[in-house]
Amino acid sequence: MALNGSTRTIGKNVPELQEVDQSSFETEVLQYERPIMVDFWAPWCEPCKVMMPILEDIAAGTSLRIVKVNVEENADLAAKYRVSSIPMMVLFNQGSQAKKIVGVQTKEDVLSKIAGLY
Repeated sequence: MALNGSTRTIGKNVPELQEVDQSSFETEVLQYERPIMVDFWAPWCEPCKVMMPILEDIAAGTSLRIVKVNVEENADLAAKYRVSSIPMMVLFNQGSQAKKIVGVQTKEDVLSKIAGLY
């Protein structure tokens, strides 16, 4: 597990991240009252597959809500938030972008980059 930095425990009940799309983004992300992280990803993206269990672990182990947006199915959202490389995680706070993280990161790196923001 050193490759992806995940500390996932075998058998741990880790929920799958909710998929958000163009029709639900406003309600689920921009109107969400607490900080929320959006994972911009694509099914063919190998680095995105590496990040998924890390983000699931973060969601399960913190109060941070994390959702995912498939950039192939939601190109308008990807363009609006200037997603030029995936995986890209964007932390929103009260409807505004607070932090962008691009590329594969360890769990510890993600948590340190968003510390104090959620």
